[in-house]
Amino acid sequence: MDFLHDGGETVKPPREFMEKYLEGILRFLRSIDMDLVLLQEVDKDCDRTYHIDEADEISRIFPDYAWSFAPNCTVKFAPVPLQNQWVRSSLVR
Repeated sequence: MDFLHDGGETVKPPREFMEKYLEGILRFLRSIDMDLVLLQEVDKDCDRTYHIDEADEISRIFPDYAWSFAPNCTVKFAPVPLQNQWVRSSLVR
């Protein structure tokens, strides 16, 4: 698989890949003891992640943490992926 920003043609992986990636991320986050988590490119209702609310999935495995989510941009359509687009999420215990 390639990625558009790296000179490829793919904007999003097949759904089964994306679900496997998310499970790996959740498994890793569960495995480490941390007081502060900072993440970027966490999606909510995004086409590239099949509208899976990743922020909610991640926050549910940390019930004792406060969390925040800040979208980088909110648009109905972007003709090309925006360069330097980042989304950040944080969890704090």
